[in-house]
Amino acid sequence: MKLKKLFVGFTAATLATSVMALSASAATNLGDVVYPSADDTEMNDAFYSIGGQAYYMGTNWAWNQSDWVGITEDGILEFNYTINEALTMPSGGTLGSMGIVVANLPVENSPYEITITKAEFTDNDGNVTELSSVLEITEAVVDETEGFRINIRPVDDVADDGTVLTAATPEVAGWDAEGAFNGGTLAITVDFNLDTAGEDSTTDTDSTTDTDSTTDTDSTTDTDSTTDTDSTATGDDSASENVNADTGAGEVVLAGLALASAALVVSKKHK
Repeated sequence: MKLKKLFVGFTAATLATSVMALSASAATNLGDVVYPSADDTEMNDAFYSIGGQAYYMGTNWAWNQSDWVGITEDGILEFNYTINEALTMPSGGTLGSMGIVVANLPVENSPYEITITKAEFTDNDGNVTELSSVLEITEAVVDETEGFRINIRPVDDVADDGTVLTAATPEVAGWDAEGAFNGGTLAITVDFNLDTAGEDSTTDTDSTTDTDSTTDTDSTTDTDSTTDTDSTATGDDSASENVNADTGAGEVVLAGLALASAALVVSKKHK
């Protein structure tokens, strides 16, 4: 995996301030805030503290949870939670809510861009329900107390004043009926797209190198060499002086273009 090197050596507070300068309308890439690092212990520990658990509650709202799932160095959390049929019996085989909770994401940089690469429930009879509405989630919005949650519910969670707190998941409609839910395996994979962030950073660096290499090819000098031939034919020393003057001007122009290209790359990196 290509890791972003731009921020190595900075403290977490400095990184948070830098990322807050980005457009508030765009989700943050996790790799721009925290990432695996052999050079920065604070960054490394903060990254590997990120993880989560899958959970299940019947309509009696008794909480049941999976083992802890840690984030990989590629920024992936893979949940596979088997809900034993015995857990569904106290509420008559019904679903209140199930899903995942991701903890220890930096709150101040929320939301984070994510891709849900897998979201499905396989019941004990082998029937697979693809959770299409979960696959459509592209941002992890972090709550300071609850982290980032994906809630899968057969009905809306509605406040006393009628406000919908958590919308129902269409694919599990009716699973709150008695006997409609008798266990199975919930599988959700969350990808924080760290590889994408690393490749973008590398591409920017490479484009700078390409720009510099163009500067090495001085087509202006080749054109001036024709003038050298003319000055030899005429024996006019002033023509040779003109050649040197033209060549110097060409180098100044090319240097200016190189600086402008470098400034453009730096500007791009800081947007």
